[in-house]
Amino acid sequence: MEENNKSLITVNSSLAKIEKQIAIGEKIINKTIEELFNKAFKLISSKKIDIDSNHNYLSDFLKDETLLHSEKFSFVVQNDEDYIQALEIFDEIIELNGSFKLAYYFKGLIYKKNYNRRLSNEIYDLFLKKSNLDKTNDLFYIESIDNFSKVLEIDSEFVYALFERIDLYEKENIDLALIDCNKLIYLNPNYSDYYRIRANILIGLDKKKESINDFKFSLELDRNNIRAYNNLGRAYLLWSEKKELARENFLKAIELAENNLITDPNNPMLYYFIGYAKIGLLEFNDANFYLKKSVQIKSEFYFAGLLIELISNTTINNKDIKVDDLWRLPICMFRIY
Repeated sequence: MEENNKSLITVNSSLAKIEKQIAIGEKIINKTIEELFNKAFKLISSKKIDIDSNHNYLSDFLKDETLLHSEKFSFVVQNDEDYIQALEIFDEIIELNGSFKLAYYFKGLIYKKNYNRRLSNEIYDLFLKKSNLDKTNDLFYIESIDNFSKVLEIDSEFVYALFERIDLYEKENIDLALIDCNKLIYLNPNYSDYYRIRANILIGLDKKKESINDFKFSLELDRNNIRAYNNLGRAYLLWSEKKELARENFLKAIELAENNLITDPNNPMLYYFIGYAKIGLLEFNDANFYLKKSVQIKSEFYFAGLLIELISNTTINNKDIKVDDLWRLPICMFRIY
């Protein structure tokens, strides 16, 4: 009996040592992941002068996931090779912990950002070296979808990955965008902007009544949703009816944006919102002014730059036709912003 007790004590002692070693190993891995993540994050934010080289950004994100959609952390690189290096570091993290969702999430963001930018062939080649895809495939789109989908396999309710995947699906597969958006609303039934997003998806599916209803409900939840006023105005114009209602919504968007500019004069989104509304009001010179202002503040503002180019390439002699031409561009151009 005594020998059995000694054996049991020895076994328990061995197990305790093993558990301690495992705990130490996990602590070392977690510390390594933290260091790697912060290194990668600083790379993809390398052009932002307010990035603190000693700050623990991973800790910020783990404490408050809402920061993932904060303007404070929108990233811009010094050069495109920084994206490649960041991807390699996120892959290192995944090798250490295949369930670390933020590594997949930021990989998805890197590919998605460059999908929107439509990089030159030279830079595209840099990314091709990171995958087995050839140039016949849309590397950025495929990799973005795959990484956001992996995040959702790990955490099916991670709304930030769902949001980003909706944006991608909306460009290529709008039916899947609607499925994801329905789930987003299920997870966040009182969030105004998700109904606005679904309303724009419904425009793409030519579901007029459902779209208008979603825009209106979005504004019931948040009377200060500038995007919703702009998008609802666009919806009324798109179907070539109720143009006075369209005008009312554009004017309300301008009013709200101008009020916000009083306290936030360097916010590029506010100038974009006004420029967007000015297009709806057929005030193209003013639209051009505000859109250019937004780009002056945020040089990589892709959608603002695209609208400026469209306005400059449009002859305004026949205003009704030309404004319809603008609004009939792909839905994705107008959804997020």
